[in-house]
Amino acid sequence: MKPRSIIALTTATVFALLAPSAVADGLIQQLPSDGSWVRYDVTGEGRSPTGEVGVTLQGTLTLKSVGRETVDGTECRWIETETKIEFTRAGRNEEFTDVLKLLIPEKFLAADQNPRAHVVKAWKKDRQGVRELDLKSKDARDVESADEFFHGPLPDSKRDEGIQLKAPGGTFQCTHLSAKSTSKLGNSDIEFTTETWLNEKVPFGVAGYRHGKSRTANGVSQGARTMELKIAASGTGAKSAIEE
Repeated sequence: MKPRSIIALTTATVFALLAPSAVADGLIQQLPSDGSWVRYDVTGEGRSPTGEVGVTLQGTLTLKSVGRETVDGTECRWIETETKIEFTRAGRNEEFTDVLKLLIPEKFLAADQNPRAHVVKAWKKDRQGVRELDLKSKDARDVESADEFFHGPLPDSKRDEGIQLKAPGGTFQCTHLSAKSTSKLGNSDIEFTTETWLNEKVPFGVAGYRHGKSRTANGVSQGARTMELKIAASGTGAKSAIEE
């Protein structure tokens, strides 16, 4: 998935909503026992420069630990995301299903680490079928596209304790992290906002996550998007959706 301008949200598919963005607090804050899984309900939307909603989405993202492997003496874990999204644009409803399976050293599957930067092996399952990714070729983009979920923390985040999160999977007492940053792209200013609700009883440590991105050029809006994940269920006994 290649980076796209936010304005493309009003005409492009849901991939624009999930396009690469700035680093923030990701979905892995702790490493649970192998076989653990957590499923999130996902909602999101993209707005045009005039504020009109051009794309909406809803669906699920399941995060799983689906095996162990030792590589060059380093203990690694297979981490898998299974994404099922229904989205609407221009009055049409479409669906998107994707599985990304990453082998990552366990020491990088923790808070304040960037798991995506240490992927050893990777597999993908989509409309094209199942294939192993060549991380030294253009396939590396498939891993880069997961940077919204697997990355290190954003500097200078605000931390609040004892915050309640109501989610489809229940009500959770959380540590709430929020952050905002800006960056330049040509003559444009891009603003990122993130919120993460941490709960150590949830596999991988994240009960909720919200991400926003907006862009202005010479003070004029170029569009915006938001995405939110809330825990719906969790458990053990996870199996990979990819047979290697």
